[in-house]
Formats: sequence, C-alpha cells, structure tokens
Amino acid sequence: MTLWSDVLPALTTLKKEQGLAAFRAGQRYYEASARPSPVFWLGMVFSMLFSSEPLGVYKPAPEAYEEALGLVRVRPDEAVMVAAHAYDLRAARKSGMRAASCLPLDR
Repeated sequence: MTLWSDVLPALTTLKKEQGLAAFRAGQRYYEASARPSPVFWLGMVFSMLFSSEPLGVYKPAPEAYEEALGLVRVRPDEAVMVAAHAYDLRAARKSGMRAASCLPLDR
C-alpha cells in the first residue's frame, strides 16, 4: 500500500483537533514488521484501531457502525466516516454519521 504524500500530515492535524479511530472490516490485527509499512505508520496516527471481526458484525450492516461508535463513545451526529467505498459512505450516512469520500484527485 502506498500512501499519498498528504495523508500522514492531514491525519496528524485531524488527530490533534478531533481524535481519530480506524474501523476495518475483517482483519483483526494490524501487522508491524522490522521494516514498517505505511499501514504501520497509519496505526501510529490513529488513537484507536479496531476491526469488525471481534465485534461479530461486518460493514455495511448498521450494527457494525453502531458498535464502532459505541467503542469510541461518540454519537452518530458527532462522527464522520471517511472512506473510498460508496457502500461504506451510504451505510455511514444511513447510520446518522456524516460521510466524506477520500478518492485521489487524479482518478
């Protein structure tokens, strides 16, 4: 995975101002190796990293978003889902969150 050059600075700024949590479908653990990957560095930016696997419910099920919001202790109207997948954005909006697409400008 290659990160766009502005990703880490932008996330670092957001974390200082608002706080960040990452919610993944599937994979339970984020891997770190001797040579850290971009995913590892993203993990250093987020306050909380979790997946839907231990919750037993998967995105885009509304319960997945409800569980995720409960873990970070925020109401849907206090959260913004940032994602590249339309199904994720639609489900987040349906759950009461705001949603923002993060597609690169050159696509």
